[in-house]
Amino acid sequence: MPDTDVHALPTVESVVNARPVRPLPPRVDDLPAPAQLAVPVHVEDVADGSITPAIAALVERGVLLRPELATRIRSSTVIRFTDGYPPVRLDFRGHDILVSDADPEDRARDLLIEASLPDLVATVGAPLAGGLPKPTSSAGRAAIARLADGRVEFDGSLRTARNVLRLLALA
Repeated sequence: MPDTDVHALPTVESVVNARPVRPLPPRVDDLPAPAQLAVPVHVEDVADGSITPAIAALVERGVLLRPELATRIRSSTVIRFTDGYPPVRLDFRGHDILVSDADPEDRARDLLIEASLPDLVATVGAPLAGGLPKPTSSAGRAAIARLADGRVEFDGSLRTARNVLRLLALA
């Protein structure tokens, strides 16, 4: 048995204190009420069975967490789902955001996101770096795989796609 000096081993406190501490995300109680949003989010033209209200909730959360980004985005984005849900249109107008059901044949847009709902959720749930999924996390690598194999497709401006992903991000 090797002769080990117990006092030379690191203590639990020194190991815990040496780890970098990531700041916690804001608590729901610390966020402003939806009426105080920097950019109001409006929901219009919602059909039965639509997931537009769920996408609007993601947009509202993004506005609460990243108000400066919400005011900078000026584009029209359509999210087309490959699993039967009606498409959703996001109109970022700087002073407000309109979330509505989209006409399936609507071609007036700056960005088209095409994915199944689970693939879209996995992509916005991945941690991002610069608006793209981080390859250093397993969730980020899974999101990158979805982008690489075409399960999540973007047609339009890469800058707009990165900004929309950052606004919708859950991580």
